[in-house]
Amino acid sequence: MTTTQLDRKISEEERLNELYNYKILNTGPDEALNELTEIASALCGTNISLISLIDHDRQYFKSCKGLNVTETPRNISFCTHAIQQPDELFIVNDASADDMFKDNPLVTSNPHIRFYAGAPLISKNGYALGTLCVIDQQPYHLNESQKKALKKLAKQASRILEFHKQERYLRESRIQINEQSKLIKEIVFTLAHDLKSPITSTSSLLEILKEDYKKTLDEKALQYINYALQSNHKVLHLIEETLEFAKTGVDENSFTSINTEECVKSAIQLYKSEIQKNKVDIKFENLPTVESVEMPLNIVFRNLISNAIKYRHPNRDLIINITAEHLDNYWKFNVIDNGIGIDKKNFEHIFKLFRRLHNDDKGIGMGLALCKKIVLSLGGKIWVKSTIDKGSQFSFTIPKI
Repeated sequence: MTTTQLDRKISEEERLNELYNYKILNTGPDEALNELTEIASALCGTNISLISLIDHDRQYFKSCKGLNVTETPRNISFCTHAIQQPDELFIVNDASADDMFKDNPLVTSNPHIRFYAGAPLISKNGYALGTLCVIDQQPYHLNESQKKALKKLAKQASRILEFHKQERYLRESRIQINEQSKLIKEIVFTLAHDLKSPITSTSSLLEILKEDYKKTLDEKALQYINYALQSNHKVLHLIEETLEFAKTGVDENSFTSINTEECVKSAIQLYKSEIQKNKVDIKFENLPTVESVEMPLNIVFRNLISNAIKYRHPNRDLIINITAEHLDNYWKFNVIDNGIGIDKKNFEHIFKLFRRLHNDDKGIGMGLALCKKIVLSLGGKIWVKSTIDKGSQFSFTIPKI
């Protein structure tokens, strides 16, 4: 086998692998593709129009107008020649007068092909999967407008195939994620249950020790007891937030209309004492009503507001502005503060689980990771812009449904 023959064999294997990745062979009719074959036939004035996918030894018709068969052998197909020229139309004006095709069974018998024009369907990775072709029983010539239209329709067919592939990947990924999520939840809930009981018991014993022996224990010993109680409290807080992190899944049936102003008001009420104590000014108006899942969305607003309060600037009163923007397919929310800010190199770091930028007891590195998980599960994204010593802007999107 020559190098050129080997290259062709490898290329064909890669092309077939690409085709099989679409998992579209032997599937049912597709309304969008059927509409394209109808349009192609009408534009070109032919009796037959097909979306043909070239398998190893056959051509499979994913969409078919004017024929009553779903496939034919590849070795007699016109389309197998068309995919050899992926950037061009393959046209046979009169197959009965063409040396390559005049003895072809598709010419000498049903469907008695005379005219053929095929526009290759090119995948996102550049492989020719098949063609959008038009066929007639009479010799024919396409004009330039028809040729351009056929190429554009083929591009649209390729986009539809790509959309279906991505939709299937997304569906399969969701199934896998749901299965993994169920397993993780089981593990988390089991560990949390096993951990909470001894820690709570230890805290109770420490409280008793502190109360019953406060007159006999010196200040150092009481300080150590307080340290132990603080550590236990922190661990319990970690367990509770871990449980909350595990519970935030999105059920398609749980989407409802949510007034996001009420989400913000709920968070303000939760942190009312801290807001009053630190003279925090939270500004918002005209926030929209969205279709989403209430509990997770509440958690996002709550964590972003809490984060701003935790990391306020020591030399000025904290101002938090909450705004919303109307984009084409999304709502974009912004939580803007004039706090201590974040270094650009840490923008990705802060959204990772159990990651903190400050060695203090203000958090355990769960809040922003939780926000990211929720926003992604709702179909949006979250990011931050910030300047050290000036403040931060956390933005996230929620798709319109």
